[in-house]
Amino acid sequence: MNTAQRACLLLLLIPPSLSLAQLGATRVTVEQLEPVLGTANRKLDGRVARQLAGLELTERMSNAKLSSWERSLHGEKTREALVALADVSVFLDPPAAEIPPTPPPDQAAQRLIVARAVDYIKMTAPELPNFIATRATVIYEQPPQTDKKAWVAATGGQPLQVSARSTATVLYRNGRDIVDAEQTRGKNLPGKNNDLTTKGTFGPILVTVFDDLQAARGELTWSRWEKGAAQELAVFRYAVPKETSHYAVNLSNPPNSSGLGAFRRVTGYHGEVAIDPVSGVIVRVTVQADLNPPLPILRADILVEYGPVVIGGKTYVCPVKSVSILQERSRRVFTYVYENDKNYVSLETILSDAVFADYHMFRAEAEVLPDFSPDGDANTHDPGSTGAPAPTPPAK
Repeated sequence: MNTAQRACLLLLLIPPSLSLAQLGATRVTVEQLEPVLGTANRKLDGRVARQLAGLELTERMSNAKLSSWERSLHGEKTREALVALADVSVFLDPPAAEIPPTPPPDQAAQRLIVARAVDYIKMTAPELPNFIATRATVIYEQPPQTDKKAWVAATGGQPLQVSARSTATVLYRNGRDIVDAEQTRGKNLPGKNNDLTTKGTFGPILVTVFDDLQAARGELTWSRWEKGAAQELAVFRYAVPKETSHYAVNLSNPPNSSGLGAFRRVTGYHGEVAIDPVSGVIVRVTVQADLNPPLPILRADILVEYGPVVIGGKTYVCPVKSVSILQERSRRVFTYVYENDKNYVSLETILSDAVFADYHMFRAEAEVLPDFSPDGDANTHDPGSTGAPAPTPPAK
């Protein structure tokens, strides 16, 4: 991938976010992964990480299992590889054993659950206060390949590894989320400077999905019950056609040897929403772009998970985690055994894992003191000044 390449997954209006299967990867269930992790602390950290990088889950790893395994593992590389493995699985169904046997609700009950979710969305965005949160992001990428090994990258089979970490202050003001400051730390893969940005993580992503679905006269269709933190969640599937979609994928690539150039495409998309059937609160939403193989981007998917947070003494439901996955084609020039300077399209993947925390109210207050001057003379004013106290602006 070329230096200074930037990728952005977004929902338009308020911008937001293959199988990642490696060639020869061993497909395993969550249960089959347990023995591998059970002996991980008795092996070299790097060796276990490489072993995990060669696996592909066939079902979703729950947050509870991921947290439990992370706490039990000693090696940093092993934990990083485990998170990458779990993040790639978030768009899959959970293991059959974790799906409650509760019969699906009838059509009337399903419509009631959806109606509650729609009402929740209509009330959520307007009610969210202006706030500040901390976003901790880990970027995973595939290591760069030399020209002589370009054929390896072309398989998409290179393991994901941490390329950068960043901590940002996210401001939510007037219905939009803005990154105020960001500090990147940690290692950077040589020859890479990629930025996978997902915008609209807060309220807008839900509003846009439901608006697009309504414009298409589409419906949420029943999928399954799923275990939640407090009670079972109702999971519905949806699909939005390109004609009513506001989901766009941007890939800006400055002119260089890749020859791909800038790319922007509005696409149809599909996904799932997990809903609290009683309150209508949406706990999880996925957005997966409908992309055709000839395009330079093969996958552009977003997951957002929501949970209760306290802001200004009141509890709101806000994002607690997001995962974005981008898989693209890049073009590189390399020397083959018998021929030189051949263009070869390779597959490369970027994965972004973001956790949101430290929510607190954003307030802006100011007060002008009467009869005050910088030189310390309390009775000196600027010409024309009344010396009257200025009103304190209301908290935002």
